[in-house]
Amino acid sequence: AGVAVAFSAPIGGTLFVMEELATHWSQSLTWSTALCASFGAFVGSSLRSLASGHISIDLTSVAPLAGEQPYPTISIKDVPFFLIIAVAAGLLGGILPLIQRPLTLFRFQRISTPMRRLLEVLLVASITAATRVTFPLLGGSCLAMTNDVKHALGDEGQGLFFGRMACPQGEMNDLGALLYNPPETVGRLLLHTVNPGEFGAGNVVIALAFTFFFLCWTYGIAV
Repeated sequence: AGVAVAFSAPIGGTLFVMEELATHWSQSLTWSTALCASFGAFVGSSLRSLASGHISIDLTSVAPLAGEQPYPTISIKDVPFFLIIAVAAGLLGGILPLIQRPLTLFRFQRISTPMRRLLEVLLVASITAATRVTFPLLGGSCLAMTNDVKHALGDEGQGLFFGRMACPQGEMNDLGALLYNPPETVGRLLLHTVNPGEFGAGNVVIALAFTFFFLCWTYGIAV
């Protein structure tokens, strides 16, 4: 319930309990946990609305975390989209061990000396840096640098990367912003921007492929 209230995420609270806290699980416990998390998120959202002076009780949307931030509300019609994201994330998570296992065995057999491990680290670092610079320069799109994105992220907008990268003055490179910021921040950047579609679908796919590829490659590296 605490996770559900803090993040206005009843499903996330339920999954957190299933993943981290429970040793033995049953279907009845699932429904009890989901009901508790949903009720907690609803009460927390209602209290935040009352505290902000906007008395609004809405069962079809979820309010922002706190304060007056320009987040769009999440409606029931958005649930199928998030389910698709969840299924895709689950499939990618299942593919990861299939890729990482043979890579780990290869490292044990062929990259076993300190010098080879050092060379692998240097190779991965060089390719990562070159890719993060080359991709935005070749495939990135220039967006008008407004305050909408930073306002949508609230306090987390501080210290983020919004580089020009060959864009004109007053604009930013969208692919550069996706590749240089932390993954959790990129997620909020895509889901909570004021103008939907601000980041092109092609560049989002490129950023996802970049993250997935280097996640597979860097797992188990000697650092």
